[in-house]
Amino acid sequence: MPGKAGKLSWRAVLVDHDDAQAFALPDGTVIVYRGLVEALSAEAELAAIVAHDMAHVFARHGTERITNGLVLPGLLDADSLDPAHPQYGSSIRGDLGIGAARGLILPFSRTHEPEADALGMRLMAMGGYDPAALRQAVTILNERYGDTGFVTWLSTHPTSTKRFDAMDEALPTATKAYGKAESQHGSGQRLD
Repeated sequence: MPGKAGKLSWRAVLVDHDDAQAFALPDGTVIVYRGLVEALSAEAELAAIVAHDMAHVFARHGTERITNGLVLPGLLDADSLDPAHPQYGSSIRGDLGIGAARGLILPFSRTHEPEADALGMRLMAMGGYDPAALRQAVTILNERYGDTGFVTWLSTHPTSTKRFDAMDEALPTATKAYGKAESQHGSGQRLD
């Protein structure tokens, strides 16, 4: 994989907690909560979620979000926009905050998810897992914890329909990578 993330020494940490959560840090640490392992049914589904989170590191999504986080506070310093009327600062700041969240941060982070899905599918395929397992993992998590579709306008994740459409587009490329993998584990072992 291109970039600094490809040179990381990856390590996994299992956290004994009920949350169905996983994330990867820029230093190559992947954190997986026990609740995620318990929620999923097969090794390939877990590989899909871990690969998705690793893909965020490869694509430098965290760096992009931090950059936005550094710029946004300056934009939200509304008191400096109209020093003669500081009483309007909180109202301006609130309006700018909602606008920035809806107009800059959320759509930006929503573009990260399909990118991480597509790259994650290729990563897991290169590791010998069927890339179609990402769809199954997302389905399981949505059934168990609910889809975010009802709050799409304030969600960092696209709705399942849009996300599945993007996965379907990425699947042929990932399937080719799966065909070239040194070994093929398919769905892997069950996680019961």
